[in-house]
Formats: sequence, C-alpha cells, structure tokens
Amino acid sequence: PSGNLQGLKLFKPASGIPHLVFAVDGAIYVSAYPFESYARLSNIQFSPSSKYVSWAVCLQSTTYTADGVITFLPNPISVLMMQDGVTRAAYWDGSSSGHIDPTPSETDITMVGRDGTPVGLWMAWSNNRLWVSRGGQIFASDIGNPLKFADARYLNEGRAFYLPDDCTGITETSDQQGIICFTQNAGVFLRSSIQDRTQWLTTAGFQQTILPSIGCVSPRSIVQQYGIIWWYSSKGLINFDDALRLN
Repeated sequence: PSGNLQGLKLFKPASGIPHLVFAVDGAIYVSAYPFESYARLSNIQFSPSSKYVSWAVCLQSTTYTADGVITFLPNPISVLMMQDGVTRAAYWDGSSSGHIDPTPSETDITMVGRDGTPVGLWMAWSNNRLWVSRGGQIFASDIGNPLKFADARYLNEGRAFYLPDDCTGITETSDQQGIICFTQNAGVFLRSSIQDRTQWLTTAGFQQTILPSIGCVSPRSIVQQYGIIWWYSSKGLINFDDALRLN
C-alpha cells in the first residue's frame, strides 16, 4: 500500500512459513511466502507520523499460573514484538496479535493484560529476555516472556538501567554475553547472560561503557557479520570485534 513505509521484518511463526511483516502509515501488514499478496492486522495501529516501527523476534517459553507462579510452556512460541516510540507495544505470533497494556497491576501480577511490555522504541531479544529502550532508559522483561515486565517491581534491582543519553539502537554481542545499547556518542554494555535478576546489582561490570566516544547515528545500520558488529557513527562506518575486546 502507498504511504509512509516505517519498517519491514522477515518473521517465521510457529507454522514455519516465512512472512514479511511491514508497517505503512502505522498499519501493520503481513505477507506469507511466496509473498504474492498481503493482509492487514486490523487490531494493530501505530502512529502514522512515527519515523520508525522497530521489531524484535522473541521466543516466549514461560507464563504465569493463576496463583502467580511462573511456569514453562510445553511448546515455546515465536513472537514478533513491535514498537514505534509513542504507541503501546504490539505483538504477532502468527495467529493472535494486539497492543499490550503496560499498566502496573500493583500486587497481582496475574491480572490479565497488565504489566505488559512498556512503550519504547529499540529492542533486542537476548538471553531469554526482551530489552526495550525508552529515551535513555533500558527495561528488561520477565525471564522467557517478552509480553510481561512484572518481576522488576518485586525485586530490589531497580526498575530500569540508565544511559548517558537517548538510546539510538541495541544489538546483542557476538558472543551472546550481553547487549550494547548505543547513544549518539557512546556504547554501553549490559551483561544479559546473567539469568538470575537478583544478582544484577551485585555483579561487578554488569553495566559498563565500553565505547566512550563512539555512538550510533543510524539505528538500522547495526548488523553482525562473521562475529563483527558494524554500524554508522557520526564519524562514519565502524566495526567492533567483540572477541578482540574480550581477549
């Protein structure tokens, strides 16, 4: 369809059939292989004026029981998360879709539709959590569930991590030990490989600025090839060898 193309992603839901998912004027469309036709997801609508719609392919493996106990799903579900920075986050898993209510449920984390993914923009799925940026804040989802952000309020590790400026992109490191959250002038590392959230505050170097003077000015330029991360900074095209940094 004609209009403002805001983003496109290739996604393979549980059916195993690849789909192109794309955003035009805030509407979300899906096209199944061989991509000869498309249909709109009518219950998702982002802002027509947003510059970006961003994506994150996640694997939901947990949920909550009726009494608030986390439990593993018998079959994990591939979920495509979507954000535009101003509208509530949305998801599509190949069959169901919709926007997510981020309103805290105070004490009952089992309340249907509450404690969901916060409004944000750039995202990354790393070590069984969805990491979401909003301005200079970084939020982490519940373990194994990109649709729930409840456990941060019941643990003493804090609600969010803070960057020195607004986030301009997120990528997982090539060794999958953490994520790099970029601003325009820096790159901040978060050690997402630590699964136990209660250890985050006591782990030395859990958050550290590893690129103090090199940021990212083009969020969609961030790619990985042969274990090396590439992106555009204000100084031009940059590459970062994570193995070299560690060794």
